[in-house]
Amino acid sequence: MRFPKTAAERFDAGQRQVLALSQARTPYVFFRVSGWADGRRTLKEDHRQEDMFEFARQITTEVVDRFMTADDPCRTRSVRC
Repeated sequence: MRFPKTAAERFDAGQRQVLALSQARTPYVFFRVSGWADGRRTLKEDHRQEDMFEFARQITTEVVDRFMTADDPCRTRSVRC
């Protein structure tokens, strides 16, 4: 997924190292994509380094936790629904 005018603008499937989806007992779907936004290509399946992107999993966990505890997460500062 590309986001224009950001560091992820050049990010496409070739750079994707990790793709994860979760619903986490909420009415929301959370997805996390990790990889290299500098143009490097992904590693072959048997050489994937998911632990290199552990920080992305941790950030996603924080976001999911906030959505689970908020009465109306879409009204939470810095959240767009």
